Amino acid sequence: MPLKLKRGYNLEIKKLERCAERFGTPQYVLFENDLKKRIKRVARVFKKHYKKIEFYYPYKTNDLPYLCKLIHEEGFGAEVSSIFELQLASMLGAKKIIFSGPGKNLLHPEKIGDVSNLIIMADSFSEIEKLNSIQNKKIEFGVRLNLKTKKTYKWEKFGVNPEKLLDKFSKLDKVKLTGLHFHIGSEIKNPKIYAKAIREVSSFLEKLSENQRKNIRFIDIGGGLSSEGYDKVSLFEFINLILNKRIPLIEELSKNQYNSMFSIEEFARIITKEFKKEILTLKNLEDVKLYIEPGRWLVNTSIHLLTKVLHKKGETSVILDAGINLVPHIIYEHHPIYNISRFSNEKKKCRLYGNLCMANDILGNFYMGRGIEEGDTLCIKNIGAYSISESTQFMKPKAKVVSINGKMKLVRKEENFEYRYSRDLRI
Repeated sequence: MPLKLKRGYNLEIKKLERCAERFGTPQYVLFENDLKKRIKRVARVFKKHYKKIEFYYPYKTNDLPYLCKLIHEEGFGAEVSSIFELQLASMLGAKKIIFSGPGKNLLHPEKIGDVSNLIIMADSFSEIEKLNSIQNKKIEFGVRLNLKTKKTYKWEKFGVNPEKLLDKFSKLDKVKLTGLHFHIGSEIKNPKIYAKAIREVSSFLEKLSENQRKNIRFIDIGGGLSSEGYDKVSLFEFINLILNKRIPLIEELSKNQYNSMFSIEEFARIITKEFKKEILTLKNLEDVKLYIEPGRWLVNTSIHLLTKVLHKKGETSVILDAGINLVPHIIYEHHPIYNISRFSNEKKKCRLYGNLCMANDILGNFYMGRGIEEGDTLCIKNIGAYSISESTQFMKPKAKVVSINGKMKLVRKEENFEYRYSRDLRI
C-alpha cells in the first residue's frame, strides 16, 4: 500500500522492496502510472486554454526506448537531436518527429530521406542551404531563433540571429519553411520567461509581410520546464564543490525544499494567454499551432534509483553500491533519499558515498529513516531526467531498469562485460 510522505510524494515501499529483492541493485525504477498521469495532466491543462497544441518529447531527457514508446502511445511526438535518436523515434513509431539541435549531420540526407512526418529545425544559415537538397516532400522545415531573452544570452551556439534572418527571409522561397522555434534554457521555474520570449518572436513576425507569414503554421517554444521533487545545491555547497573542499554535514541552506516553482497549471495559463495575445492576433497567423517539448517536468518524478548499503563506516558515513556515474547531476542537486528498509520521515545526517574511486562520489548528505545498516535498501527519488541518458560506464556497469505497472518487469538489462568490450577490435 502506498505510504504518504512529506511534501506530497508517494513511495510504494513494498513494491520497491520486492524490486530490490527480485532484480538486485542498483536499479532504476519507473512507475508507469505516475508517468501517464503527468502526460495526461500537461496535455489537459494546456489544451484547456488553447486546443491547437502539439506535444513533443525530447529524447535527450531520457532515451530509454520503453519509456519513449509509452509517451508516444499517449499521443506525443518525438524531439530528437541526433541520427541515432531519429532512428530510434522512427523505430518506436513516433507519428511526428522534430529533428533539432546544432551540428546535425545533413550532409547525408539519405539517412533521413525515408522518415515521414519529419520537421527539421535549422540551427544555422548553412543548414538552411543544405536543407534544399532534401527532396522528401513530407519533410517540413523550421528555423531556431537565438533570442535575447534572459537565460539565452550565453547560448550563442544555438539558432540564428533574428535580424539577419529578416534580411534573408525573402530568399528562403525554395525552402519549405513552416515554423519558428526557440529554446530559452533549462530548469525554468517562472512561466513569465516564456511570455517574454513569445513577445520577442511576435516582434520578429510583425516585421514580416503578410504574405511571408502565410506559410508559417507552428511556433515551437521548446522545453526547459523545471520539475518539482529536487532542489539545487546552495551557493555555499557549490563553491566548496568547485574548490574541492570538504562539505560539512549541515542543513541545506535553500529554503525552497523540493517545490520551488510555479505549477504546471500556471505555466499553461500564462504561456497560452501570451501566445494568443501576441501571435494569434497577427494577420495570417490566426490558426498557427503551438508546439511544446516538456521533458524534465514529464519524466523526472516517475523514476527513482534503488541502491544498497555495502559498508558502514560510522553513524554518519556509508558506502552504497551505486555511484554518481548513474546520477551525474546529483552532485549539484538535493534529492529526497529514503531508507525503505527502516522507513521513517525522520531526517538523519549521513554521508552517502558511492562506490567509485572518486572523492566527490557523494549521492547525498541526508536520508529519511530510523537509522542505517549494511544491507539496507535506499531509494533516491525523482531522478528520471538525464540520469539514464547521461549515465556513464566509468568503473562500474550501467544499471538495469525495472518498470512497475501493476506487475514489475525488467525493461533494460544491466550492462555486462560482453556488451562493454565486444565492440573493440581484436588484435
